[in-house]
Amino acid sequence: MKLLETEIKDFGKLHQKKYTFGPRINLIGGLNESGKSTFHTFLRSMLFDMERGRGRASKNDIYSRYLPWDRPGNYGGSLDFTSGGHTYHIERCFLAGARSSSLYDVTTNRAIGDIPAALPPLIGGLRESSYNNTVSIAHSRAATDGSLINDLKNYIGNLTAAGSGDINLSGAVNDLKKEHKALEKKLLPFQDSEYHALKSHIADLEEELDTRSCTGSLEALAAARDSAKQELSARTSRRETLNRLILQARNALAGSGFQNAEEASAMDNRLTNAYSTYIRYNRGKPMCQSKGLVFLFNLLAFVLLFATLYFFHLGSRAFLTKNYLSSLSFILPYLISLLAAMHLRTRAVKSRIGIAAAQFLSSYFDAVLSDRAITSENCDRAHKKVVDYLTLKEKADQCAAEAEHELQKIFQLQESLNEVSARIESQQRVDWELDHKQEELQKDRILLQEMEQKRDHNQKIREEIDALDLALYVMDNISSTIQKTFDPYLNRTASEILESLTDGAYSDMRVDENLSITVVSDYRDIPLESLSTGTVDQVYLAFRLAVIRLFWPSEPMPLILDDAFASYDDKRLTGTLSWLHSNYRGQVLVFTCHSREKLLLKASGVPFTEICI
Repeated sequence: MKLLETEIKDFGKLHQKKYTFGPRINLIGGLNESGKSTFHTFLRSMLFDMERGRGRASKNDIYSRYLPWDRPGNYGGSLDFTSGGHTYHIERCFLAGARSSSLYDVTTNRAIGDIPAALPPLIGGLRESSYNNTVSIAHSRAATDGSLINDLKNYIGNLTAAGSGDINLSGAVNDLKKEHKALEKKLLPFQDSEYHALKSHIADLEEELDTRSCTGSLEALAAARDSAKQELSARTSRRETLNRLILQARNALAGSGFQNAEEASAMDNRLTNAYSTYIRYNRGKPMCQSKGLVFLFNLLAFVLLFATLYFFHLGSRAFLTKNYLSSLSFILPYLISLLAAMHLRTRAVKSRIGIAAAQFLSSYFDAVLSDRAITSENCDRAHKKVVDYLTLKEKADQCAAEAEHELQKIFQLQESLNEVSARIESQQRVDWELDHKQEELQKDRILLQEMEQKRDHNQKIREEIDALDLALYVMDNISSTIQKTFDPYLNRTASEILESLTDGAYSDMRVDENLSITVVSDYRDIPLESLSTGTVDQVYLAFRLAVIRLFWPSEPMPLILDDAFASYDDKRLTGTLSWLHSNYRGQVLVFTCHSREKLLLKASGVPFTEICI
């Protein structure tokens, strides 16, 4: 296969470009950001189409990256190539909503339909994963990924089993797998766990229907509930009556003027004491007469005392007995006057106490009885009010205690009623469940029969699937066995190419079934991590060239090297380009932003076609 010509309408930063390729080495040059990687992506998209990402991935996918925002209508182009002696023209439009592809055989002058199926054979069966792992090498991406393992296994298995790598042995495997999937689709939904669970459930239902009985009498529970409701209603009514009585009593007590029983008792004692004081102290006679008499007697006592002292003084000076006797005659009247004054003063004090008691009684009787008269009848009436208050207070307290007792009983009855109601509901649910258990059992038995039919059907299908699995297992073992014998060929070819590329510095490399590469030098295994970056790139290039020679022995695919020589020095690059010119029979597309490839090719006398981006 060779690329002839491509026309880019609008793709990324490339617009209305047309490039013609030479038969061997093509040097595609341009400055950084000139569009070399865009050109490479365009060629890959023309061969394998372009799939859009989904969801968040669509924001940064290849489609969005290269969509020409100013001219999206011409998002695409065309590519001419030769394969098997025919020239083909493929044209694609990548714009979402207007995607289209066409393939035309220029040699026979006919259009080819079903491009996804017709195009791969024309490009050597090349798939995008094989393209990335073999003929397409980008900078810092010379290594291959895991998808190449499957491609190698498939090719080697086809070649050994059918005698030709072109015969698709994997197609037969795919046919078996398709048949396998078709049989799997015929499997009816069936779960062994559900089947056994259903059988166990049926057994449990049968046992439950045989042994389960009613756990209590619904009639007795209903009677207990009715009795509890009646008692609850009676006690609720009694509590409401007590609350009304308490409210009435508290309203009456609030108008009595007392805050509590202690205050009422204290007021009653004070009333009794005040009335007794009032009676005892002469009902509070006027104090004005007593005050005058007290003054007179005090004055008389003072005069008599003065006279006594005077005559006593005279007698002491003259030593006259007569004067002493005269002074003694005044002592008795003085004492009498003094005693009279003290008596009158005591009566005055008692009179003030009586007046205070009278004022208290008069004020209290006026406030409580609306009558200021201080009488025994009013005192009895006031005392009766206190007694009535204490009696009513005691009755209110008794009603409150009884109401609290009724409230506790109501709570207990409510809890008992809730418990009985719950038991009734539970019993009703049990009875309902028992009524439906039999219906459930009949339905489960029918379902079990249907599941047994599905089980028998699936058993037959699984026998056929097991036969297909056995065939696939045998074919896989054959392919694995063949690969073990074919690996030396791939290792030998890659080693020969590596020896030529490195000018004999490394002549042996080994690739295991996981595509792990080891270089052998002086009978020692050297891991790639111990080699220079340029040597590692040459190792991967040798391996890719060996795989290309294996996959396409008669008509090599175009080899695309996108800035793949960045880690090569001039000597290594000269040797690699010379080897490609002498040994690689297909096209070589070298993308570069440097001029040294051009200078080295000219210096080596290697012909090439220059394409400027």
